[in-house]
Amino acid sequence: MPVRRPPHHRICRASVLVMADMTQGPEARPARLHDAPEIIRLVSGMFAELGTTDASAQWAAEVEAAFHERLWNDVGAFVVDSPAGDGLAAMAVGVVHTRFPSPRRTNSGAGYLEWVGAAPRWRRRGFARAATSALVAWMVERGVSIIDVHASDVAAPLYRSLGFSASGRALRWRAPDGPDAP
Repeated sequence: MPVRRPPHHRICRASVLVMADMTQGPEARPARLHDAPEIIRLVSGMFAELGTTDASAQWAAEVEAAFHERLWNDVGAFVVDSPAGDGLAAMAVGVVHTRFPSPRRTNSGAGYLEWVGAAPRWRRRGFARAATSALVAWMVERGVSIIDVHASDVAAPLYRSLGFSASGRALRWRAPDGPDAP
């Protein structure tokens, strides 16, 4: 079952990014296919904290299959290994796509930060920042000029510190009889 975002999420958008110097902090690495179960673990924890407790085995299998099919095509993922050597400390996963150019945006590359999270014991140490910064840089290298993210109140300061700002113009349509129906 698809996951709904709680109403306290906002859309933030970055068109010009100020990247933090990560030379002194944690180092993110590109995710590999074998990282999928750990990424799913972190994402499941993130959704549970946001009030979504229905992350089923079927959902996890679908995520893993999509990860194997799409990683480094239209999906990028960066991770930070746990300093304790027991899995991942943080991850950031995003999607790049192409939009039609407009008079205000001639570059058609766009991105979406799908998931960003850190294991509870590794939070507030720069791990999610390192993974997110690496993901944003990867997107920019691919011609992305605008990146969207739905940010919780807790995560919004991280995104703002990376150059994201609120964008109040976004609207969403959902199929009335679909799995994401209101």
